[in-house]
Amino acid sequence: MRLSKAWLAAGTFVFLGGLVSACSLLVDLSECDADSDCTAKYGAGNTCDSGVCRTPNAAELLGGTCTESFGDIEASNAFNIGVVMPRSGGEEGFGQLVVNAVQIAQDDINKIGGIGGRKVGLIICDSLSTTDGALAAARHLVDKAGVQVIVGSDSSSQTIAIANDVTIPAKVVLISPSATTSSISSLIDENLVWRTCPSDDAQAAALAEYLTYTVEGRLQSNFDEVTIWVLGKEGEAYSSGIKEVLTSKLPQSFLTSDRFISKDYPEAWEEWLAVNSPTMARPDIVVLLGYSEGWLMPGAIESLHPGGDILYLAPDGIGDPDPTRLPDLDLEGRIFGVSPQNGGTLGYTPYLNFALKYNTKFLESPDGKNFVSHAYDAVMIAALGAAYGGFSGPEIAVGMSKLSTPGKLAVDGTSNKLGAGFAALLMGEEVDYEGASGALTLNADGEPTNPSIALYCYKDGDNPEVAVVYEDQKFTPASCVEPVVVEVPDMGMNDADMGDAN
Repeated sequence: MRLSKAWLAAGTFVFLGGLVSACSLLVDLSECDADSDCTAKYGAGNTCDSGVCRTPNAAELLGGTCTESFGDIEASNAFNIGVVMPRSGGEEGFGQLVVNAVQIAQDDINKIGGIGGRKVGLIICDSLSTTDGALAAARHLVDKAGVQVIVGSDSSSQTIAIANDVTIPAKVVLISPSATTSSISSLIDENLVWRTCPSDDAQAAALAEYLTYTVEGRLQSNFDEVTIWVLGKEGEAYSSGIKEVLTSKLPQSFLTSDRFISKDYPEAWEEWLAVNSPTMARPDIVVLLGYSEGWLMPGAIESLHPGGDILYLAPDGIGDPDPTRLPDLDLEGRIFGVSPQNGGTLGYTPYLNFALKYNTKFLESPDGKNFVSHAYDAVMIAALGAAYGGFSGPEIAVGMSKLSTPGKLAVDGTSNKLGAGFAALLMGEEVDYEGASGALTLNADGEPTNPSIALYCYKDGDNPEVAVVYEDQKFTPASCVEPVVVEVPDMGMNDADMGDAN
């Protein structure tokens, strides 16, 4: 129980009570009327008990699948941020990368003293890789832990469900580093749903361009001569959203032919594939619009349609190889895809600084790992937003809208710039945040504009980025196959003979 000024005042009143007899003295001795008063004053999890703010304890803040924490989450003025990510159920590999990245952001904020003295605590919850699990975790964070910001979830469908069922009604900010479906932009969200990753509109457009390039460039063919499967995960907004944009950019004559095969598979995809695959014409290209199961699908498809020359193309959903689900090495060069670039342009300092700290703390590089730097930025914009607006959900949202102002103080994760940024925001000034994931210019829908989309290629058990292939709505070809070196015979000419050819 917090000893508050209200209790001291009450004691004084009792002492003086005998001296006051001629009139009634009415004094409001409470410091709160609702839990929100205590959250605003002392941080997430504080509750109002008979007019007095009560400090939370770990037993109340943690529970259900929310069993991990980092930082002093019990501090009376902690700014606790909830994180809903898969820690089990098949997607935990990506979840671990996100948990690593948010710790780097926490470290950067807390080592300079936090947000006006309020340090960041992290409460980590397991989504169980399911929508029900994500919803249960989000409800605990809001109802029990009292957080005003949640970072999550990893999938678009889970993020939409959390937003509609939990965070929007509770007026809590939700920031996803990886939910990319374009329908999130149109949520009626009172400015409470944000993301540091771009919408799928750009990624799907890049996917369509790269699919065309693969047909015409790599296969030296055209859409009238190839068979393509497009496989999406049943009931997943991410899959359906990308498929919608992708198909809108392909030739209509191909889409209406029997060489275009579009199917949605259930959770038990192995059984579904075994039953349905024999009825489908052998593909030249398979477009995979799911998640980590996409790493197992090529092996299953190859066993049903042997030949060894099928190509597999995907967006970011399978961008991070799961060590427990890696395909056979003979698929190297045949699995590739497009994804929002991780870390901005070559030599981009804010990403390099983040990558160095990540590598030092976790002894591995975040290079090429999808949305890891975006997770770092999610915590950063929440903290920066709180510095400007305040610590309730709506106030944080207002503050986050002040982080992309051209010409204002440039802020990134380095100590000097971050400290200066917090100071400016606390004084009511706007800033221009340069995120680890890129410039991170956030628009009115709470998402980045003009993203760079990179090509990744499966090689040596990893998916390194090769080159940016889509930027400013323009496609630039790049290949996962080593270029053929053509030997030019020596014709006996020297440099002088070449004249203007040089």
